[in-house]
Amino acid sequence: MTDYQGQTQDVQTLAAGYRAGSGDFSHWAKGYGVITHSDATQVNIHRLADHLYQQRTVSERDDVFCLPGDLFENQGSPL
Repeated sequence: MTDYQGQTQDVQTLAAGYRAGSGDFSHWAKGYGVITHSDATQVNIHRLADHLYQQRTVSERDDVFCLPGDLFENQGSPL
């Protein structure tokens, strides 16, 4: 895992750029219900999506952000 301590501005800038560059990523980055994603999480997940795309694990990078994980996690979270 990447340590982003002391790099807050860089992480915020990267995350903002990723959100601006992809509607699917931007939608995912907003979270769902009680689920939220920090800028560091957004950067890590975007990098993971890049890796999966480069390895041809997914056919489109944005497919990673369309997974229903937040919806399922939100349903299982206590109020």
